[in-house]
Amino acid sequence: LIRVAKQAGTEIWEAYQQPQDGFDRKKYPTDPVTETDLKVEKYVYEEIKRNYPNDSFIGEETVAANQGHFELTDAPTWICDPVDGTASFIHRFPFCCVSLAYCLNKQIQVGVVYSPALNELYTSIRGQGSFLTNLTGVHKLRVSQVSEYHDAMIITEWGSNRDPAKIEMMLTNMEAVLRNNTQTIRSLGSCALDLCMVARGTADLYYEWGPSIWDYAAGMLIVTEAGGVMLSPTGDAFTLGDRGLLVCNVNMAKKFKFPHFEP
Repeated sequence: LIRVAKQAGTEIWEAYQQPQDGFDRKKYPTDPVTETDLKVEKYVYEEIKRNYPNDSFIGEETVAANQGHFELTDAPTWICDPVDGTASFIHRFPFCCVSLAYCLNKQIQVGVVYSPALNELYTSIRGQGSFLTNLTGVHKLRVSQVSEYHDAMIITEWGSNRDPAKIEMMLTNMEAVLRNNTQTIRSLGSCALDLCMVARGTADLYYEWGPSIWDYAAGMLIVTEAGGVMLSPTGDAFTLGDRGLLVCNVNMAKKFKFPHFEP
């Protein structure tokens, strides 16, 4: 999986260094898809099927082409977001990556997130911890121990849905976070990298209504293997396939809850 992720990252990096030559749009005008998204997913799909022809595959662009329909079963399944953070990629904002996960019995077993622009590779195998490989070596990941709002860096995202109800929900939740005297808030534009930032202890909490399984499949294993917890934004248990998440250390999990929202 690391080999496939690195080759996919090479494709992303080569395109990243070239002038942007346009893109299409999916469900929303603010939801772009590029030739690189399609090219990378095609490569990953072909590599998976060449080595594991009977396994299932869930990829963001494949699902989009199928009007959003997919089914997650107990069968061996590979989950791919070819370019998580496509808008960042278009603007050459370096927080974009390829995200790959292997799932069995509806549990993520392996997760790989690779950002070629940042030269960071995040990896995890269930029960074996999480690691960051970068220019300075291999580093075991651990979530932060921050427990107070005034010490916390919190990440959230704005997604691509500009429906008035969604905007109102995001602003209301943001106001609640700020009124709790939170130290700072960030938006990187990539769910997978947001999860990795919590896993490495750089950020203390990430919440969002809207991500899909391909956005978070790899990152959820990376962050939980680093000691983090993954919940619904309401504070309820998280189930693979849910469209809302709250990810943090155990201390912060006791403090945050947001009203239910249907993405």
